[in-house]
Amino acid sequence: MKSGDELLREILLGGTLEHKLRGSDFLFEGLTFDPDSRLIDVIESPGREGALKPGGRGSSEFPKNAEILKDGRARGRLLHFFANHELLAIETMAYVLLKFPEAPESFRKGVFRILQEEQRHLSSYLERMSEYGVEFGTVPLNLYFWNSLKTISTPLDFVTRMSLTFEQANLDFALEYAELFENKIDDPKTAGILRLVHDEEIRHVEHGWKWFQTWRDPAQASEYEAYRLALPFPMSPRRARGARLFAADSR
Repeated sequence: MKSGDELLREILLGGTLEHKLRGSDFLFEGLTFDPDSRLIDVIESPGREGALKPGGRGSSEFPKNAEILKDGRARGRLLHFFANHELLAIETMAYVLLKFPEAPESFRKGVFRILQEEQRHLSSYLERMSEYGVEFGTVPLNLYFWNSLKTISTPLDFVTRMSLTFEQANLDFALEYAELFENKIDDPKTAGILRLVHDEEIRHVEHGWKWFQTWRDPAQASEYEAYRLALPFPMSPRRARGARLFAADSR
């Protein structure tokens, strides 16, 4: 059986897209994990080489809808931002699995499944934005998600920050732009990718919600108050939703 810890370290610390996309077709049950291999240190930055390094040339501004409507390269840049988020999600999932080998197996299995779905999302974004003439790394990359998550101290901390905050917000962003590509641009291929991301993001949030309910302090007054108090400053519940659209039905 292949070492799951070795695979996760390759994903987290390897510097290329090939490293980040490894294991996308593996079964969790086919991997072995050593509880004594727990990653204790805070990793300041995931492994990145060449075009994957943060920063770089070009505009770092998120393209406005007016640009996206009229310019194919702006559409490619938009997908580049989404691809960057998927890459950070992949690295973060590997990180949490390495940090908490003692977490319940069903939690870990769920995180591994989510990691693989994020890998497929990244591959889809890479292919589609390339068709729009934008290659990965030609738009500045950032580590915002990573810097917000690298100090996670417990699995509860992870699902609070990642599942119920960043992934919940992506319910809104993915659906908003899926509707834009469907209704304003007539690009069903890109809309289909965003719809798939949205639909799978529902399961990701559901996974986090289940474990948040399992681990949260029942003495706290309400679920919302428990969530709000669990978020470390400067994160706030406002970060758990989109800027314009709120997909209530998705929640």
